[in-house]
Amino acid sequence: GNTVRIKFERFASLSQPHLMRQKIDITAIDGSPEVIIETVLDGAVTNQGVQHWGDTRIHQPQDHLIAWHGITQQSKRHVHMVTRFVGGDNACYTLHDNLASIVRTAQLSPNKSVTFYKDTTLFTDRDAHNPLELAINEIEHAQDYETHRAQHNAAWRNYWQTADIQIKGDEVAQLGIRFTTYHVLIATPHDWVDSSIGAKTLSGYGYAGHIFWDTELFMLPVLTLTHPQHAKNLLMYRYKRLE
Repeated sequence: GNTVRIKFERFASLSQPHLMRQKIDITAIDGSPEVIIETVLDGAVTNQGVQHWGDTRIHQPQDHLIAWHGITQQSKRHVHMVTRFVGGDNACYTLHDNLASIVRTAQLSPNKSVTFYKDTTLFTDRDAHNPLELAINEIEHAQDYETHRAQHNAAWRNYWQTADIQIKGDEVAQLGIRFTTYHVLIATPHDWVDSSIGAKTLSGYGYAGHIFWDTELFMLPVLTLTHPQHAKNLLMYRYKRLE
């Protein structure tokens, strides 16, 4: 019998690539609803039935955080994710098998709002010998949401200054070229040289993240013209794997 308005915002930071942030605003339009939100770290995700992970662990490194640690099957890489979830009133933490969850509640009166924030960091042992410590530190010292979002937007404006192609008189073509360019840019490794772009980019689990000739044929030309250093990194990834 209640009516609420829900507004979602989320971004994977371009200015701080290890940090992902989400914001949910809930406003009571009619009635006085009790709001209950559960957020999770799910370590049971597979790739079309194929499990990438060997050992995995769910834990709580600090009272207000939940964390997941996985070791890849083949390369034995250690991956750490840490999540903080704030807003509302009471919080309940649950750790079970490969799933960690945080539940928060809020009681709303008519025309009143509540805002929840979820921050998640991801580091691997390619970043440092202590990825969990880095993940916790990144969350604990993160700037406030609005300041960080402004920095993220500014980073994208700089990106588009070199990557944008403007088409006049054809809005569909304009939207299409920006959409495809966006997906190339978000899938391209920035800081880590010895990496490349998987055949599905970031859009799906298919091909298990394998790197095919598609990268050099379809994506390298775009980066050669707009971000030569990124293009060089992709070529060096291929070069290092030659016998």
